[in-house]
Amino acid sequence: ADSSASARSGGTSGSMIAAAAFLVLFMLILLGWIGSMGLFLNTLKEPSLRSRTRFLWFAMIFPPPYFFVVMAFFPNAQDSWVGAFPGLFALFCIFYVVYFASKSLATVESARPVTFYDYAGPLFLLWFFPLGVWFVQPGISRLYAKSREPQAGAQRPALQ
Repeated sequence: ADSSASARSGGTSGSMIAAAAFLVLFMLILLGWIGSMGLFLNTLKEPSLRSRTRFLWFAMIFPPPYFFVVMAFFPNAQDSWVGAFPGLFALFCIFYVVYFASKSLATVESARPVTFYDYAGPLFLLWFFPLGVWFVQPGISRLYAKSREPQAGAQRPALQ
């Protein structure tokens, strides 16, 4: 029973499991970074502009296990319409994480409700992951450093 015959017959091969594990690892890192960025930026928004994060958490968690199970154990699942719908939903979840982070970034930077035009740049930069990191992350780092500074009006207690 060689692995190519196993893959053709619908069985699971070691290389398919390894590829699925690598994809899931990459997806966890990417969704973890973008999702944590969105969660952080959401805390910096004015309270009236903050978004609910329940679906964001779901959208960060659903795609990695879905793609692992489908790639590793059901490699032909996308060939049917029934298998394609959960895959499309997983892609929607990934897009939602990118959308949430980019809209949160634009909202924090402008301190007002934003339109698609306002957050389209960060959205496409984050969607094209390797390139976008170099442009988006410095701004996120500045916002993080600014959030860690003591408030100008707050007095530090004197050390005794």
